[in-house]
Amino acid sequence: MDHVIYTAMSGANAAAQRQAVLSNNLANASTNGFRAELSTFRAVPVRGEGNPTRVLALEATAGYLDKPGASQRTGRSLDVMASGNAWLSVQALDGTESYTRSGALEVSPDGTLLSNTGLPVLSDGGAPIMVP
Repeated sequence: MDHVIYTAMSGANAAAQRQAVLSNNLANASTNGFRAELSTFRAVPVRGEGNPTRVLALEATAGYLDKPGASQRTGRSLDVMASGNAWLSVQALDGTESYTRSGALEVSPDGTLLSNTGLPVLSDGGAPIMVP
């Protein structure tokens, strides 16, 4: 039985995934701190019966563009910008440590420093930062 449909499907999946990455990058191009996602694919020969020139498209090592964006002055005293390869540590909803580059910070009524999504910003020791 010829499985040429799987070969064609791998190429279609690669094209759809590439389009999803590109559309996400375009949608977030003006988001402060956003780093573009990179996607790469490689051709892997299909072994077995059939034409020896057939290849499958498989995702190779993907990552993100490690180039910082331009700084923008917002005029807010609580806005920060992580420079270089720095990230802000926040406490995720499940209690684990998570990371963000969004520096639009706020202070809750009880004095906890929060990210723009309402997650507590963590100190070097992993505790929420309290603002006097």
